[in-house]
Amino acid sequence: MFDFIRYPAFSALIVITLSVVACSPRHSTVDTPFADADDNSDDTSLSVASTTKRSPFVQAAEVMVLESFPAQANVFVTLDLPSTCHVVEGVTETRNNNLFKVEIDIGEQKNTSCLKQAQHFEQIIPLDLANLSAGIYTVDVNGQRQEFELAMDNYY
Repeated sequence: MFDFIRYPAFSALIVITLSVVACSPRHSTVDTPFADADDNSDDTSLSVASTTKRSPFVQAAEVMVLESFPAQANVFVTLDLPSTCHVVEGVTETRNNNLFKVEIDIGEQKNTSCLKQAQHFEQIIPLDLANLSAGIYTVDVNGQRQEFELAMDNYY
């Protein structure tokens, strides 16, 4: 076994390296293919998202259905904001039949000094699946759409 007391400089280097790695932001993104509005393909795959309008801030949205009962689902949203003045002001979710509409409101702070440095982050948004029948559902996040399947009824 390595003697950390005998080599304090090496031990400190290991501790600092682990601290930097553990505290650094996660930069992994989920690249989801998006179809153009003019695309007339008949692709019905559940893993492919389609969009008619793309939000300048929302880069990707992916629905993950958890294997549980009652069923639960989350939308993983990747956002890129152009400056430190831009903030997420709120998230609203509405459902109309088989369409979940998620609106992420982005605002800009006024009268503050800002860095024109892009902010990349991910947000997890839980969907309300209470009392839904089994079937195919669509999630629209600021214009980006993706489908998911609810395999069984979710009545409770």
